[in-house]
Amino acid sequence: MPQVKIPDSRSIDFETTGLNVYDGVKIFSYSIGYPDGEVEVCRVDRDAKTNRKNWQKLGDFFEDTSTRKIAHNCKYEIGMTVVEDIHVPKETIWEDTIIMSHMMQNLAPSHALHNVAHDLCGYPLDIDVKVKALFKVTKSYQTIPEPIMYDYQVADAQRSMLLYQLWYPEIRQDPKLFKDYRIEIAMQQVTQRMEQFGITLDKWNTNKLLGYLEEELKKIEKESYELFGRHVNLLSNKQIGQILYSELKLPVVKKTKSGRPAADKEAIEILSEQYDHPVFDLISRQRAYNKGFAIVSSYKKFAGDSGIIHPNINTNGAVTGRQSSDNPNVQNVAKEAALKNKYTVAARKCFKPRPKSVLFLVDYSGIEMRLIIDATKQPYMMKLLKEGGDPHAEAAKTFLGRIYTDPVTCIKYGLDKNPSNRKEYVQDVEELGREQAREKWYPIFRKLLRGASKNGHFALAYGGGLHRVALTVGMSQEDFKPGFDSYKRRFPQIANFTYNMIKQVKKDGFIITPFGRKLYVPMDTAYMASNYLIQGTAAGILKRAQVALDKYLKEKWNDEIRLVIPIHDELIIDFPRKFLPYRNEILSDMAYHMTYMPEIEVPLEVEWKMTTKTWNDAEPVEF
Repeated sequence: MPQVKIPDSRSIDFETTGLNVYDGVKIFSYSIGYPDGEVEVCRVDRDAKTNRKNWQKLGDFFEDTSTRKIAHNCKYEIGMTVVEDIHVPKETIWEDTIIMSHMMQNLAPSHALHNVAHDLCGYPLDIDVKVKALFKVTKSYQTIPEPIMYDYQVADAQRSMLLYQLWYPEIRQDPKLFKDYRIEIAMQQVTQRMEQFGITLDKWNTNKLLGYLEEELKKIEKESYELFGRHVNLLSNKQIGQILYSELKLPVVKKTKSGRPAADKEAIEILSEQYDHPVFDLISRQRAYNKGFAIVSSYKKFAGDSGIIHPNINTNGAVTGRQSSDNPNVQNVAKEAALKNKYTVAARKCFKPRPKSVLFLVDYSGIEMRLIIDATKQPYMMKLLKEGGDPHAEAAKTFLGRIYTDPVTCIKYGLDKNPSNRKEYVQDVEELGREQAREKWYPIFRKLLRGASKNGHFALAYGGGLHRVALTVGMSQEDFKPGFDSYKRRFPQIANFTYNMIKQVKKDGFIITPFGRKLYVPMDTAYMASNYLIQGTAAGILKRAQVALDKYLKEKWNDEIRLVIPIHDELIIDFPRKFLPYRNEILSDMAYHMTYMPEIEVPLEVEWKMTTKTWNDAEPVEF
């Protein structure tokens, strides 16, 4: 391949008074690095004349669009230019070495600039050790002695330039990978806009929820004291283990790495299924409400007086390229009810639309199975999706045969599995007649069977054998085996998906998403390869959607409709009420931008919800 020419670029690194960009943080110094290793360090916390000169130099640096701007996490630098009101022309081309690190070595234990430069370029860590030690004393980089900070800033500017020169040619040589990289750079800019816009806290609901949790925690403490006659820390595995195994004499179902009886979440779940004792309910409530109280309190802290939370959104928060968030974490905001935890804390009640706006929530429909089918290229399932069919219903037909397709057999099976419904069914037969009773109950049991088969469908695709899939569907191995074998004959590509991915990882060490992104998979967990591919592909889809939507909303709707935050495969959108008369047009356009993905062969679909109250109150909408 011809040698790639590295574009004329400069590295830029800001030193600031804090890390939360939208919390009054200021730049006190910056460094500019050049391709030959030279670095300029400029302080802007000096006398007025020096500050004016160095601010002007920084302004001139950004006005010059002939050179690319390199940063290690350019989202932060872009955010600081916004809050400091530094003009950055639209034509500016950003490069980002932390994005390069995530793309080129997704399994790296750290993507911190000093660690990556040391591991790959041999850049010394001496100055970092010195600065870290001083920061523990000063609590501020601004008050660390200038000669030491000077060396530190020189090091960071040089490191970014070194990593850029190392990785840019390799990324540039692969057209698909380079396109994916430019999407990631665009995502940094889109994400900075979302962070700055923020999400609105419902202070009344937040305070009400905190009050409720406080009262519940007091009740739990009182009930615990009455049960044991002493104070017990239900958050302590050691104390819980003492009660379960020494006092209640329950059997040890799990051990810790050190060989001691375990009292973690999994052990508690196993024991609670086998033994009936009030301690299990107390533990579940205590742990759920204690965790919930901490999470909801963090929302209040980060919202401050403005009532707006500006979370830090990590565009590559997982090894698969998925996004995450912190300060606070808004990726796992609990719904009001959850199947596996009856003591959920409805934290979604804490978020509401801005004044004069509603929130729209858009989620990809059945994306995981669609991507499995796309990855395996299973002909029948690909055709089924393109015709608007249901892969999980097809799996149910194959797994269960007449139990799923024949009303009489389905109802008989359903009543055997759900005897609590028998009385109501008999009553319906007597009042409505057998035919009408069947018409009512067949869809009910069919839906339950589809749900069970859906879980089995995923279990099989992700490498489950007969025992695991039968257990997931809720049948004995003997009864389930004909359907299991039938599925493997009809859809061998899906049945062998994980097996084939394991073979690929053992051969190459990595998988490649349809967008050209290479994801290394640890050899000792090669069975995770299929998961890496699906999660990595889903991440690529959502990122492209956000970039396309941000551009569309800016250009078509004057930037008044705004992306708020991504949550796994879902997006929250702030939608001013004045645009509601155009809702159908806007949502249709947005759905198009989210589902038009030339790299994905199966059709993608999205589902919409809307709320005028809180995130928790969102209801499905159709248009």
